[in-house]
Amino acid sequence: MKLLSLVLVVGVCASGAAASATEASESLLNADRALAAESHRIGFVAAYSKAMGSDARKLDADAPTAMGHDAILALMAKYPADLTIDWVPQEAVVATSGELGYTWGRFVASYHDSKGNVVTDHGKYLDVWRRGGDGVWRWIADIGTGDPVTP
Repeated sequence: MKLLSLVLVVGVCASGAAASATEASESLLNADRALAAESHRIGFVAAYSKAMGSDARKLDADAPTAMGHDAILALMAKYPADLTIDWVPQEAVVATSGELGYTWGRFVASYHDSKGNVVTDHGKYLDVWRRGGDGVWRWIADIGTGDPVTP
């Protein structure tokens, strides 16, 4: 009987941990979705700046790694003024501790070049997020890569 009780307790704890991990992953996925929606409301740079951790890293293609809030703002200040980025997170994975996780997905970036032509880039991204003591997820690393251009 004691063995059955122990098995039941372990089973309940394990299912509780799985539910907690699922809830944390869903919470992070929702944070990334909310960031994408906010990007459409107030602009990519403004939204991304608000959601950034103070010690974040941004790894853009063809640019040095930007480390920290001010360096990332300086990097993003060079982005085209009319830049829009549409992205949809495909998955969120959160550590058992519930405080660190990542999302990944695909993006489409659009802007106008100096001649007024629309330029569209497609790619993939991976963002690392940390949940603060206030329960808010903030991205701390952003890595994007463009898809190869097809002739």
